[in-house]
Amino acid sequence: LYVESRGRYLEIFSVDEKKIKVIMTMKEMEALAGDELVQCHRSYFVNLRYVTAVTKGNVVVKKVHDIPLSRDRQKVMEKRYVTELMK
Repeated sequence: LYVESRGRYLEIFSVDEKKIKVIMTMKEMEALAGDELVQCHRSYFVNLRYVTAVTKGNVVVKKVHDIPLSRDRQKVMEKRYVTELMK
């Protein structure tokens, strides 16, 4: 669903609501991520497949999780979300 940076660790939140903690940087995650994970904030990646809404300042994942959205990433996130919807 999404990835959150917590200092030296990343917490990966899966579809079945499990949390996996790994030692990895955001840059390393970005290299492994592929096209479906999008960085929406300096501390967060979201999986576009599970994004249900993009609002000013937030990305909603599975209609439950509100993930912060940086102002400088707003337009890119909106564009990627619309592209995902068109698939």
